[in-house]
Amino acid sequence: MDTDINTPRVSIGIPTYNNPAGLQKTLEYIIGQTYSNIEVIVSDNCSSNKDVSRILETFAEKDSRIKF
Repeated sequence: MDTDINTPRVSIGIPTYNNPAGLQKTLEYIIGQTYSNIEVIVSDNCSSNKDVSRILETFAEKDSRIKF
């Protein structure tokens, strides 16, 4: 994604725990925004649901602004 160095970077923090559907929906909304100079930091509190990790890995592969 192209980012303009003259626009402020917005950092978005997302805490999550065992809620893969909510996490996926949240990430879809965030990366769909028109403002592109963002970083998304997801903090998973040791979810036992493996779908959470799968979703994080999939989104991070698609969008380098997502870190977990």
